[in-house]
Amino acid sequence: AAHGGLPEEGIDANMHMAAVMQELSLMSDQLKQTKAHPLLGRPSIHIPVIKGGTAHFMYADQCRLILERRSLPGEKEKDTLKSLKAINEKLLKKQINAEVSTLMWRDAFEGDKEGLMATSLCDAIKDITGKNANFIGHSWWEDSALISAKGIDTVIFGPTGHGLHAAVEWVELQSVVTMADILFKTVTNYCNTAK
Repeated sequence: AAHGGLPEEGIDANMHMAAVMQELSLMSDQLKQTKAHPLLGRPSIHIPVIKGGTAHFMYADQCRLILERRSLPGEKEKDTLKSLKAINEKLLKKQINAEVSTLMWRDAFEGDKEGLMATSLCDAIKDITGKNANFIGHSWWEDSALISAKGIDTVIFGPTGHGLHAAVEWVELQSVVTMADILFKTVTNYCNTAK
């Protein structure tokens, strides 16, 4: 850190972070060119938080950003971390010192459409509603990935609604009743088939 009037004494961490952000922007562009997952689309990277500096008229001695790298099934933490550390190595040649560490990593989840749990659920949906189940993808994370990682056949299923994590979040009451019937039938199907 140094006084803003003493540029020869300060290292502007915020300006250095701009170089890091430029590299992350290039990485984001590259991710947009990768093969899309049929339900989840492409992986992504974004910067939700950036903080640097302590006061006006001072060179920032440090700048920190938090990035979120949305992964797809099959992508591993070590490979993602390696690609981010490659940015650091590139910038070190320009006298920009950056560090990267993982705050949290969660493997992406993809259910087995042919698994006993999924087929039991699909059969129950058909029996209760007369309609075929739709398989969808979503880009947020749930505990299903942890359960599946332990070898437990896993599906995600829920009622109809809107406003996920919004100020007004709701589900349709009748869909909750229907869901309960479907879940009961799914358990019955699963237990009868698993014998």
